[in-house]
Amino acid sequence: MQYAPVRNEKYQIIGVLFTARDINESKYVLEELKLSEFRFHAIFDQAPMGIALVESATENLLQVNPFFCKILGYESEEILYRNFAEIMHSENIQQSLVNLHSLAEKNDKISFENKLVNLKGECNKIAIVRNRDIVIFDIVG
Repeated sequence: MQYAPVRNEKYQIIGVLFTARDINESKYVLEELKLSEFRFHAIFDQAPMGIALVESATENLLQVNPFFCKILGYESEEILYRNFAEIMHSENIQQSLVNLHSLAEKNDKISFENKLVNLKGECNKIAIVRNRDIVIFDIVG
């Protein structure tokens, strides 16, 4: 609620102007957003496959779920904001980057197999599905 004095031509206060705004809709939208975030994290954090949110422009990892960290042997703090290419096996990195960039240009879904290098330097064969900024990794074999 806001208020302001109402003055006459002699600048004497002759009243007060009150304004109010209905915030019920804003509260409803905020509650829906909180519920949506809760649902997202319930799925994201407990998924039995690795999931990463990747920034399209830079290919940096913005958010990773616990299973993704388990696959690669990293704590989330160690891998966040690293470039996606840093965890790909060098054997097929060029084709994988071409696949990922073509997706960003087409705004489409793509899937392919790759090898990711874990913290110990071992390779994990991974199926990758990407839809815009969401990348899902699943162990193959």
